[in-house]
Amino acid sequence: MIFLYSHDETVRARWEEALSERDDVQVVSAEQPLAAALAGFTEGVVLADLAADDLKSPGRLEALCRVHPAKHLVAAYVTLSPAQAIDLFQAGARGYCNRYIRAELLVEVVRVVEAGEVWVGEQLMSGLLRALPRSVNAIAADHPLLAPLTDRERDVIPYIINGMGNKLIARELAITERTVKAHVSSILHKLGVTDRMQLAMLLTRPEQNL
Repeated sequence: MIFLYSHDETVRARWEEALSERDDVQVVSAEQPLAAALAGFTEGVVLADLAADDLKSPGRLEALCRVHPAKHLVAAYVTLSPAQAIDLFQAGARGYCNRYIRAELLVEVVRVVEAGEVWVGEQLMSGLLRALPRSVNAIAADHPLLAPLTDRERDVIPYIINGMGNKLIARELAITERTVKAHVSSILHKLGVTDRMQLAMLLTRPEQNL
């Protein structure tokens, strides 16, 4: 099930048209608060327009993520700062996109989020990783969190936290890009996360600092 929520008729129409080939799309009435509309459902992708009146209050969407953790919530807005995005993802949101996103990209957003992954545009991803605190450097080498990793995998982590791509990491460590990809995949698997964003957030949680 895909829930579309926006108080802007033009935005709703764009989203509906983009997802017109799906037969499981439900448009939430603008007269109904999103929290009330989701009360009877336990799963699905929710595309929520942050410009909607009932989502403008600070922390409102984050609260929805916590109340409905089984749903994959994607926030849509014109612009979102890295700090705002961090709050959303830490609360459990599974994606962010521009509310005027192209149709083919919106289809891809839904596909990715339904698969259990996180959708973040490249530009915002770089900003997010740069904005996260670099507390990973304060984690002791013998910290249980890093125990499953090899020494080389630990070498790669600071570069990931700094938002560097595989090509740049390969250059810095004087290894092949293919080797970097293998290290990153192994790190994600061992630490039980699905992408770099989740990895960065896991390693920069305040409780991980020693």
